[in-house]
Amino acid sequence: MKAYRFRYDIDEARRLIVFRVTGDVPSTVLNDKFVAAYRKIPNSTRYDRLVDYRRYTGYIEFSDMEDFSRKMAYINREQAVTYRVAIVTSDAFEHARLATFQGMFAEEIRAFSSVDDALDWLGSPRRPAA
Repeated sequence: MKAYRFRYDIDEARRLIVFRVTGDVPSTVLNDKFVAAYRKIPNSTRYDRLVDYRRYTGYIEFSDMEDFSRKMAYINREQAVTYRVAIVTSDAFEHARLATFQGMFAEEIRAFSSVDDALDWLGSPRRPAA
C-alpha cells in the first residue's frame, strides 16, 4: 500500500470540519479514520463537513460506504442531523456515484469540483425542515 495522509481541522468561525485525504488508503481504513475523528470531536453534529478527496487515489467500496452509514447513524442517534457534507473531487465517476450513496445518510451531501463552490454551498441558506 502506498503512503496516505488523513487529517482534519476544525474551523470554529464557519462551524466546519475540513477533512483532507491524500494517497491510497483502503476504504475500510478510511472509515475507521472518519469514525475516530467524529468520536473525538465534541458535538460533531454542530459542524458542516468539507471532505477534500482531490488527492485521494484509493477507491471507496460500496460495502464500506454502507458500513460507514450505519456507524454514522449510531454516532448521531441522539442528535438531530442538520449538518451538510460537501465532497470535493475531480473524479467525474465519484460525482455520479454520489447519487447511489445519498440515500444511505440522513445529512444532505453534494459533490463539487472546487473547494470554493463547496464552501459557497455550505454557507448558503438551508432548505426548510420537512
